[in-house]
Amino acid sequence: MEEYKIDDVSEDQLKTGYWLLTHQQQLKKFLVGFLIFTAAAIWAIVIYGLTVFISQSPQDQAIVSGIINSHLDFADFRAKIKPQPLEFSAVQIIYTGNDKYDFVAEAFNPNERRGVLKLTYQFLSGDYLTPTATAVILPKQKIYLFSLANDSLLPLSSVTLKIKDVVWADLAASGKFSDPLFNFSEIGFRRDQQSGRFSAAFTATNNTLANFWSVDLQAVLFSGSAIIGVNQINLERFLGEEKRDVTISWFERLPQVTGAAVVPVVDVYDPANFFTTPGLPQNPEQ
Repeated sequence: MEEYKIDDVSEDQLKTGYWLLTHQQQLKKFLVGFLIFTAAAIWAIVIYGLTVFISQSPQDQAIVSGIINSHLDFADFRAKIKPQPLEFSAVQIIYTGNDKYDFVAEAFNPNERRGVLKLTYQFLSGDYLTPTATAVILPKQKIYLFSLANDSLLPLSSVTLKIKDVVWADLAASGKFSDPLFNFSEIGFRRDQQSGRFSAAFTATNNTLANFWSVDLQAVLFSGSAIIGVNQINLERFLGEEKRDVTISWFERLPQVTGAAVVPVVDVYDPANFFTTPGLPQNPEQ
């Protein structure tokens, strides 16, 4: 059927206009009803919300009040993560002759997961103060703090340990190294009959896969339970799983030696203390 146009108005537009004119009243009623329904729905939601708010207001106030009044016990939290203090023995004085004295004290770290990055200490005897020294202590480790060959014309009979600073390692820096880091076997000691020089010899084994630039080994001599000699040697480039024969000598005359102990002091917290070899990752156990 051919579509007619009047002044650019199509037949479909004419039909639409005619329908709107004939249904004008119905459209007004529909629009009014839709607006009334919409307003009623909005007011219903508002009234429901107000009702819920009013009914739950005492409970909400109690919750808010509880939040405001409650507080975290930061003191208790700090106490739980705070490391236990280091334990120190009394200072032992070793007279080595020629107005020279060695000072020795034990230091024990009772913490299972916290190491000491840097312990700074001195020994004090009256007006005599030794140079400042530092040490690293691993978790659950006992080491020896000492100062060797201190000259004093006056007899030194009373010495105290002066702790200047303790820097603790972070909990995350506990490391995953083998325990123990090193083994010391075939420990023996002998005295040269001609020179009188005393020496201790042993085999040191690196139980880890890590290569250390520097490892200090403390050697302590005992006569019964008393410490009669202490010395230290540094091992350079101690490779992972390496075994190395070590000898430490004392030049002063010593009493009868009945036992010896070797203690490692190594900084496992400093990445610069590790190096790689071809085919092995750096510091593989951390």
